[in-house]
Amino acid sequence: MAICRAGSKVLRSSSIYCHTATIRVSSLLSSLRRVSVAHNIYCKSINSPSQFRSSFISHIGAKRTFATRPASRPKAHTGRTTTSPRVRKPKAIETAATGTENNGTAKTTKFKSRGATGKAKVQVKKPKSKAKAKPPKTKQTVRTKKPLTEERIAAQAVQEKRKHIRELKLLALSPPKGPPATPFLIISMELSKEKHAIAGKEAAEKFKNLIPEELEHYNRIAHQNKAASREAYNSWIQSLTPEDIRKANIARNALTRLGIKGLSRHLKDERQVKRPVPAHAFFLKERFNSGDMHGMALPDAARLIMREWRELGDSDKQKYYETQRQSRARYVQEVKDIYHRDIDLSAATPTHPATAPAA
Repeated sequence: MAICRAGSKVLRSSSIYCHTATIRVSSLLSSLRRVSVAHNIYCKSINSPSQFRSSFISHIGAKRTFATRPASRPKAHTGRTTTSPRVRKPKAIETAATGTENNGTAKTTKFKSRGATGKAKVQVKKPKSKAKAKPPKTKQTVRTKKPLTEERIAAQAVQEKRKHIRELKLLALSPPKGPPATPFLIISMELSKEKHAIAGKEAAEKFKNLIPEELEHYNRIAHQNKAASREAYNSWIQSLTPEDIRKANIARNALTRLGIKGLSRHLKDERQVKRPVPAHAFFLKERFNSGDMHGMALPDAARLIMREWRELGDSDKQKYYETQRQSRARYVQEVKDIYHRDIDLSAATPTHPATAPAA
C-alpha cells in the first residue's frame, strides 16, 4: 500500500510537471511567432501605426490574446450627418408663489429638486427695497453779466475793426505780381539773387555807373517785362466778372477811408459801367476844351467856369440837362445788362426842371 501511494504521488507530480512544461513551451512558441510577425512587418517598411496593427492582426488570425484584440467590423453608413450630442434639459420645475397684491409681504417660491431625501427645498426671495425719492432740483440762479469796462470795450472795437479790414481785403482782390519793370529794379533783383539778401546800396551804385550800352540793355528788358505784366493783368481781369470788380473797387474805397495803404487804386476794366455825368460837368469840359483857360491855374480856371455856369440862363442850360438825361438812361441800361440788377434814378432830385421827362 505504501508503494502504491508513493507511485501515485510520483505520477501526479510528473503529470503536473508535464502540464506546466507544455504551457511554457506553447507560450514560448507564441512569443517566437509574434517576433517573426514583427520582423516581417518591419521588413515591409510599414509607415503608420494603423498599418502595423492591421498587419499584425492578420498574421496572428482570429486568435485572441492579451496583446491583440479582434477588429470590429465598420458599420454601414446610414447617410445621416453627425451632429453634436444633445444636452438633456432639466425637467420643468413647478413653482408656486404665494402672497397678496401690493401688500409689501415677501414672496416664497418652492422648487422641487431630486435629492437623497426627496424633500423640496424652499428659496425665499427678499423684497425689493423701494427707490429713494430724489430730492427736488433747485432752480439754477441766473448769473448776471458784469458790465464791460472801458478797456474791454475798446479791445472789442479793435478786434471788430481788424476783422472788418480782413474781410475788405478779401473783397479787394490782389492782382498778380509781374516781373520788375524798371532798370533799377532789375539790377536790384539780380544782385539780391547773387548775395541772397537785399542789395539796395550796391544796386544804386551800379545803376549810377551804367554805361549807355548797359542802360539800353536794361531798358529793353524793362519794356518786355511791362508788356508781359500788362498781358497777365488783362487775362486776370477777364477771368473775373464785372460784379466782382465792382465790389473790389468798393472795398478799396473803404480801405482807403480806414487809412490802409497799398489797395487804394481801382481795378481797371473796360466792362465797368461809367457813372452818369451831371450837366455842369459837360459845361466844364466844354469850356476847358475851348482854350480860353490856357495858362491859368486849375483852381482859378474851375472857379471862373462855375461862376459862368451860375450866371447862365435856363434856355442855355437846356442842352446840358438833356445830355445829363441821356447819360442817366445809358447808365440804367448798362447796369441792367452787365450787373444784372435794376436801378431807379427817377427818385433823384433833379437840379433843373429840364431833367424831368417830357409828358
